[in-house]
Amino acid sequence: MSSKTVKVASPAKVHSKRSIYDLADQVGVSASTVSRVLNGRRGIGDETRNMVLLAARASGFRPRMAARPLTVAVVIDRNQYAAFGGFISSLLSHMVQTLTRHDVSVKLITEHSLKRLRNQLVDGILALAWDDSTISELRKMPSVPIVTINRIENDFSAVVSNHQAQGERAAEYFHRHGHRKLALICEERNNWGSLQRISGFIDGIKRRGLEIGNEAIVSMDHQPMYGVLRRLMSSWNPTAIYVAGEDLTLEVCYILRDVMGLKIGQDVSVLGMESAKISQFMSPPITTLSQPLEELARLSIELLQRQMDGGKRNPERLELDCTLIERESVANLSPAHEG
Repeated sequence: MSSKTVKVASPAKVHSKRSIYDLADQVGVSASTVSRVLNGRRGIGDETRNMVLLAARASGFRPRMAARPLTVAVVIDRNQYAAFGGFISSLLSHMVQTLTRHDVSVKLITEHSLKRLRNQLVDGILALAWDDSTISELRKMPSVPIVTINRIENDFSAVVSNHQAQGERAAEYFHRHGHRKLALICEERNNWGSLQRISGFIDGIKRRGLEIGNEAIVSMDHQPMYGVLRRLMSSWNPTAIYVAGEDLTLEVCYILRDVMGLKIGQDVSVLGMESAKISQFMSPPITTLSQPLEELARLSIELLQRQMDGGKRNPERLELDCTLIERESVANLSPAHEG
């Protein structure tokens, strides 16, 4: 098929009641072709499909089908690593429940289908995105409102929990309980959330005049946890470990207790990120920092709704605090407590 140049109308100049016939005239194809593209039907060439979708997005076109609800794509680029009952699945459950109550159609996009997102007409995107390659793909849809969750990018709106404060609070809590040799374990050292937590943790340690070495901050990077923990305990031997990830706490505690033979809350203290279905039932119950997942989901959807209703807007930022839940996994080593 020969290449065509499509004149994309400015959204400010497009009448809100355009029909598929107007869009067809603009692109230079038939109305039936436009209809098939907007309904996701097969049998349309990629070049034609991309031209129709580009023109539709740029003009703010909405099909006149009364039965068609708003369509939101939920993008998850680490679905293959998601633990059942963990952070991703718990947050996703809250998001889907909220979206469906608002009569919004949901498209779930994972790392395996990300490149097909550009071939679909969606009204907004909620992104649980940790990979830079995902962010690059999202930037190829500049006319679609996008809200990232627990990651801040200059050109997107975002709702985040305060990861920096989480790290600071973990260091402060350990110090208040008499611990002076602290460590942090995270899933991936270089993603936004980990970098924020590490920064806060190190700042909290230095502010209290404690020693911190490079070996005290470790990441799994999808490697076996046993090796990571064995190296940490042999090289740094901390009295307290901040497990900076909801999906890591169970594995860390199992290895420390059942493989290495350590008593959690006595030989080594652990502060994790809350997994509501697990943390309170572990032995001992784990002291945690809890992200407000239901509020993260609700505020992300409300922010995206404002962006979709109002057209192109400047990025908005919302930041939420976490809650410390005290249980039995952190020993109090302070002299006042011993006395």
